[in-house]
Amino acid sequence: MVPWSHIMTRLDFVIVPFAMDMAVAMSQIMVNLRALDLGASATEVGVLMGLCWGIAYMLTALTTGRMVARFGARSMILVGGAAFALGLAAYGFATAPWHLLVAAPVAGAGSGVFWPALQTYIRAADPDETRVRSGLFNMSWTAGVLAGVTASGHAYRALGPAASFWSAAGLSAAVLALLAVRLRIGPTAVYDDEDNEAGADRVDPRARSFLHIAWLVNFTMWFAGTSVATVFPRLARSLHFSDGRIGEMAGAVWLGQIGLFCVLTTGAWWHDRKAPFLLGLAAGLVAVLLFASVSTALWLVAASIVIGAARTPGHMASIHYGLHSGGDRDANMGYHEAVLGAGCVLGPLLSGYAADIGGVRAPFMISAALIAPVILAVVIWPMAKFRADRSNPATSP
Repeated sequence: MVPWSHIMTRLDFVIVPFAMDMAVAMSQIMVNLRALDLGASATEVGVLMGLCWGIAYMLTALTTGRMVARFGARSMILVGGAAFALGLAAYGFATAPWHLLVAAPVAGAGSGVFWPALQTYIRAADPDETRVRSGLFNMSWTAGVLAGVTASGHAYRALGPAASFWSAAGLSAAVLALLAVRLRIGPTAVYDDEDNEAGADRVDPRARSFLHIAWLVNFTMWFAGTSVATVFPRLARSLHFSDGRIGEMAGAVWLGQIGLFCVLTTGAWWHDRKAPFLLGLAAGLVAVLLFASVSTALWLVAASIVIGAARTPGHMASIHYGLHSGGDRDANMGYHEAVLGAGCVLGPLLSGYAADIGGVRAPFMISAALIAPVILAVVIWPMAKFRADRSNPATSP
């Protein structure tokens, strides 16, 4: 029978990721729409989404492991969440594109602290419990993004730019209030910083090889995914879709992602295999080629579903091997988010520039040109052998 403390923690990994990433998703689409309304070019939108948000996210994620070790995961979760909420509220005051550029690093840095610190609590002593938590976490944050993206266009038009950003900030503040209570009174076996920081395990060389592949694939597919997200509103508007319809169509990405998360959570059958990475990359290549060529709502939604599913294997593997390949798992979670953040920097930046130079379809060809050689790299990637002595069973995938 599952202990009550584990049930409560599982609920945390349902409620918190859902609500926080709903706020993230709402803000990302609404910032894009607000920038367009304020007259920003595609390059400026790419700078906004890539450099200002993404670099702040990436740099803070890289240092979060050390900050968790020094100040504790609880403190970093609350500090990061508060900074993110502050950034969202600041968006609501923007009356020129540069105002958005000022607010974006605050929100990005807050996210770069919040998510790695929260993910350090996914791991439990029981590997099966870790798998359940990881699955709930991934499905919940994806469902939150789906809800946020779908609601974003409607909220932006119904509430207006300022109130829509402030509503997202209010949602993230409510999450912080919940976490402040749970992190204080939660079961010590789950929310114990001293135990959580003892995260250095013996290294499994083969699992580390899969971790490095996962980082490469995760970067590639988040590059492609954020490139699509940056350009899609401009493409959809050029095809005369309404803002509400744009949000609904963009939400299809997350249907594909949550669907495959559900499949991968069913067991460990995909561990220690290259095939999931290769299938994800191949599907991503098909998706970006569809975006480069189709114009009807049906095909655009299909491409969105496919690219959402395509980035799931790399993302889930990055968390799994980061927790179970050995070394400092706090740092691994920071690296996971930093690699993801690097894709979120370069994808929007290059796609915005390419759209201004080569037209709104050009960014999708850049993504295709990146995915193709990564498929070859994964095929030929050398794999270390399993370690003969695994004294810590929790390191077994």
